This record gives sequence, structure tokens and C-alpha cells, in this order.
Amino acid sequence: MKYIFLTIGIVLLITNVIVGFLFYREREIFDRYKMVSSNEINQLKAVNQNLKGSFIENQFYNNIKISFSGGESFTDLTFCLFISENQCSACVNAMLDYYTSYQDIVPDSNFTILANFNQNSIKNLMAIHQLKCKIISTIGTDINIAENKYPCFFIYNRKRSETEMFFFPLRDEPEMVKKYFEIVNKKYFNQSQQ
Repeated sequence: MKYIFLTIGIVLLITNVIVGFLFYREREIFDRYKMVSSNEINQLKAVNQNLKGSFIENQFYNNIKISFSGGESFTDLTFCLFISENQCSACVNAMLDYYTSYQDIVPDSNFTILANFNQNSIKNLMAIHQLKCKIISTIGTDINIAENKYPCFFIYNRKRSETEMFFFPLRDEPEMVKKYFEIVNKKYFNQSQQ
């Protein structure tokens, strides 16, 4: 009988140690998930604040009148990217990479890059990014769209000679840029995705 109580005591002690260890491990995992979750929530809040600021900034540039005196031929609605030598080169390269990644959404025939670059720089950009769309140099023109800001996308409405759907993309948000391309395609070019 004595041995039975001793065996039960040892089993209960071992069970307590195992349960305590498992509880400690589970608590550690829970705390780790809680910390990761808290970091993700803070990151989402920061992105949300950036998006709100970006949205307000984007609205400021809609309906800007632009006249192209050089006689460049635009379709009635042309999807444009404005880039400049004064802008961050990493930002310019990121936007060109986004365009080449998503050009199946909005094809080259509907896309024009307005580049405040000299012709040699434009040729280099075309070679580096393998661009096949139309690129127009804005040097020597009155076109000055958000010159000291970041690269931006917009729709140029030739009939009204003004911008629509202005968008300053965040460099580290490719999914947002892709969504913008899809919205532009659906709203202006009415092309279904394959």
C-alpha cells in the first residue's frame, strides 16, 4: 500500500512538472503571438495613416489643367506616369518597375510616361526597364506636375486638358499600385482581366 501511494505521488509530481512545462511553453508561444500581433496592428495603423495622407495629397492634384504645345498625340484618355530628375531615383525606378510588372493590366497603347529627363537619360531608362510605351520629355515645356514630390500616376483627359485619378504611390506598397492599375483599367479602359 505504501508503494501505491508513493507511485501515485511520483506520477502526480511528474504530471505536475509536465503540465507546468507545457503551460509555460504555451504561455511563451501566446506571448510571442501577442507581441507579433501587436506589432502588426501598429504597422497597419501606420500604413492607414500614410494612406489617409496620401489620399488627401492625391485629391489636391486632380483637375490640373495641362496643355501640350508640342503636338504630342494622346488618346482621349491616357494613363500617365510623371517622373523627374529631381525626384528620388529609387522612387522613379520603383514606379517604372511597377509599371513593367503590371503593364498587362494597362497596356502600352494606353500608357505614356512624362519624363522631366534629357533624351540620353530617357534612352537609359528605356533600356534598363525595357520600356515599350511612349515617353515624352517635358524639359522645356510648361508641364510641371508635383515637380519636387514623388513620381505620380494620373489619367490625362485630352478633351478637358486636365488630370484625373491622381495617385502618389507608396514605394513599398506594390499591392496598392496593382489595385490602382486595376481600378484605372476598369474605369477608363473597360478591359476585362484575363
